[in-house]
Amino acid sequence: MYFKRKIYSLLEKHLSVKQVTVLTGMRRTGKATLVKQLMEASDIEHKLFFDLENQSKSIKKRYLVERFKKQNDIFKNLNL
Repeated sequence: MYFKRKIYSLLEKHLSVKQVTVLTGMRRTGKATLVKQLMEASDIEHKLFFDLENQSKSIKKRYLVERFKKQNDIFKNLNL
């Protein structure tokens, strides 16, 4: 059984905004569960969930650096 959290409705409203949402916080507080609930309830076609908790620090760092470089290139190409 899951209890609906206060932040759930705020995040649910935020889903209509075309932005990346990053949910951070203390370990083992239910962040991943909350996001999975939102994704299951959402009818948005394109959704992506990253849980970096189970990855090694070097993999996390490499992924984040590469992702930043790619996003930075996209913004440069858009002249932003």
